[in-house]
Amino acid sequence: MSDMASLRARLKRAGSTKHARPPQPAAPRHIPAHWAGHTASTSRGDFYYLETSYAPDHQHGRIQLGALARQAMPESTLLGFQPRGTLDSLVFLDTETTGLSGGAGTFAFLVGLGRMQGDRYVLRQYFLRDPSEEAAMLEAVMGEFASAAGLVTFNGRGFDVPILEARGTIRLRKRVSLADLPHLDLLPHARRFWRGRLESCSLGTLEERALGIVREARDVESYLIPAMYRAYLEEGDAAPLEDVIYHNACDILSMVALTADLFERYRRPLEDPLEAPDGIALGRVYAARGEAAHAESALRAALAATLDGAGQLRAHSLLATLLKRGRRTAESVEHWQVWHDLAPGDPLPCIELAKYYEWQARDMAAAAKWTRAAERAARRGRDSWQRTELLKQIEHRLQRLELKQKTKSRQ
Repeated sequence: MSDMASLRARLKRAGSTKHARPPQPAAPRHIPAHWAGHTASTSRGDFYYLETSYAPDHQHGRIQLGALARQAMPESTLLGFQPRGTLDSLVFLDTETTGLSGGAGTFAFLVGLGRMQGDRYVLRQYFLRDPSEEAAMLEAVMGEFASAAGLVTFNGRGFDVPILEARGTIRLRKRVSLADLPHLDLLPHARRFWRGRLESCSLGTLEERALGIVREARDVESYLIPAMYRAYLEEGDAAPLEDVIYHNACDILSMVALTADLFERYRRPLEDPLEAPDGIALGRVYAARGEAAHAESALRAALAATLDGAGQLRAHSLLATLLKRGRRTAESVEHWQVWHDLAPGDPLPCIELAKYYEWQARDMAAAAKWTRAAERAARRGRDSWQRTELLKQIEHRLQRLELKQKTKSRQ
């Protein structure tokens, strides 16, 4: 067999034929004229962006965009975030991508960046007219971060930032990392304040329930966005993506409003009236930092406010644990008792009360009573190795207490 015949045979086995369909040209791209976007260039080619400017008194929900720049920064340790400049130099980032779960091949086709410029809030949205412009777009985006005091995202640590870093490294052919840029991810802080009082801590739920923001009917559900961009690449008409651009703009503006709201909550003096869930959230934060006095003040403020049963349970359990750590165990007793009243199926407060009465109050009868209460609660729990181990420990405690009681009765 000749070399050419051998090559044809290999190509045929691989699924190729001499009549293979030639590559189809990309559909012509149509960008609506009323978008009034801008084309600019870097050393890597052209890119396209839209720019919108807002007055500082622009109202987004119940918060003005300029409110954040007028605020004082909360203690950096409360946030785990220390910007390298003033709050008006923060950059807010949100991306729209070709996939919702990241992974190989996923890239950002719309990168929204918002920041104060002079006395205006400027939103710049980089739109990828064609994947061939990705390197130029990424170079422009990375240039924006160079002058930023810090980065603000909503779940950006797990999504937006890794995608930009990965695609930047691939397309710019150099290692791209945003690790040195101070980063405030709002999602953990939102969960800290609203988990338990809202059905979810998604940005959409926070907008509606906490920030007073109502989006227009044209807003697009996130799960539809990747398919809409694929349709644009196939058909060439960008007009339907105008609603995606609106969605991205809303995300950015809502992050500004959410940041201002969170900063206000973190900075509120503990002696001022607090919403009960805020007191619990701040109590947790201060306790984690080792600031017991502030944590106690916040938790007592929460208990002084109106709390539902679940809120009371959280506040009493946190306060009991805090007082015990401060070697004020006798003061924990009332909180363990309330904890037990609110959650009779939880063995933990019973165990803590049993320890207190055995080792500090030296009341073996009371210790035995609470140990039996712990046993009853544990037996009602779901079968697991942890439950089995806990029951063994409770049985051992009961045996020790019975022995102590017998020894005392003989004396």
